[in-house]
Amino acid sequence: MKPELIVLIISILLQLTAALFALRLTRLTSRPFAWILISTALGLMALRRGVTLYAVISSGGGHSHDLAAELVAVIISFLMMAGIFAVEPIFRAQRRSEKELRESEAKYRDLFENAEDAIFIVDSDFRYQDVNRKAIETFGFTREEFLRMSIMDVIPPDQVPATKAEFEKLRAKGSYEKFTGKMLCKTGNYLDIEVSSSAIVRDGKVVGSRDIVRDITERRHVEEELRRLNKVLKKQATHDGLTGLPNRRLLFDRINQAIARSRRLNENFAVMFIDLDNFKQINDRFSHQVGDEALRLFSERLKQGLREVDSIGRLGGDEFAMVIQGIKGPEDAEEVIQKVFREFEQPLLVQGHECSMGFSIGISIYPTDGRSPEALIASSDRAMYEAKRNGKGTFGFASPASSD
Repeated sequence: MKPELIVLIISILLQLTAALFALRLTRLTSRPFAWILISTALGLMALRRGVTLYAVISSGGGHSHDLAAELVAVIISFLMMAGIFAVEPIFRAQRRSEKELRESEAKYRDLFENAEDAIFIVDSDFRYQDVNRKAIETFGFTREEFLRMSIMDVIPPDQVPATKAEFEKLRAKGSYEKFTGKMLCKTGNYLDIEVSSSAIVRDGKVVGSRDIVRDITERRHVEEELRRLNKVLKKQATHDGLTGLPNRRLLFDRINQAIARSRRLNENFAVMFIDLDNFKQINDRFSHQVGDEALRLFSERLKQGLREVDSIGRLGGDEFAMVIQGIKGPEDAEEVIQKVFREFEQPLLVQGHECSMGFSIGISIYPTDGRSPEALIASSDRAMYEAKRNGKGTFGFASPASSD
């Protein structure tokens, strides 16, 4: 076979191969039409060479053909085939990267839309660029409404400076900030929120933020309720449940404070032990409910004559104690006692019943009659019982013999 025919056949095969490779690339590129044109052009070139080959064979070798020209055609066809073959892996890698990018974006979008917390994408002007489904459900605005708004449209006016300051800190640090605040709902109510904001950085510049917003309104209510209950429990530990007065534990603490004050100021104070004389008759005659109310009203009236520095507490049952600060001696204490008796000259009106609240008082004075809460209470208790033996509705001072 003549060399020209061999070269011609090789040229045709190379052009057909290049056309097939170009056709394969139509599946790997986003612009298949260009490669279809290239494949078609290569196919037409191969067809033209085929016609030439047929003419040469049909002429029985009489048809002359330029070997040099065919060699040039073979080289060009080879280069075209090699070039197309070389770019195929590039297009495959690009297609694979595009697929991975689409899958990554789909995963991100799925996580974004189905997150348990509201997520907002905010630009550098504090305007919303995107929101997820939870944000729409939580705050009631549509996506389109959010995209027409900025952060400043949905926070209380008094929180605008603080919120701007938090985002300025985020921009300066370029990392992460966490803060709390309030955010407007479409209903007009504000929700308590916790914001975890991370900076969106491009080319080393903060261009916005990704804000995860959690509704903590219910949590705040629970915290407030826990604080309220804790306050109640603390009060129950130190106050009488019926009268609201300090209980024995707190009253002893008040006496210790009075002792410290007296030592510092070099002055005396009195502890007065008060015991109702005929309280059992009120319970028996009316009811325990009336008796409880009588105790409550008694304690209220007892507090009326006290100064801020003085204290009163319920020791238990129908027993009370008062701590009177800054007295010079028994005469000052007696003046306070007479005032207390005058407060109860009129009976209490309890649920429509008149209740006369007679009582006896025992008085101990620091430091003469005791130097501890226990000693002062014990001395005044003994003085009170001595007063009862001498006739109810009166008072008595602790005797030195009964004191510590």
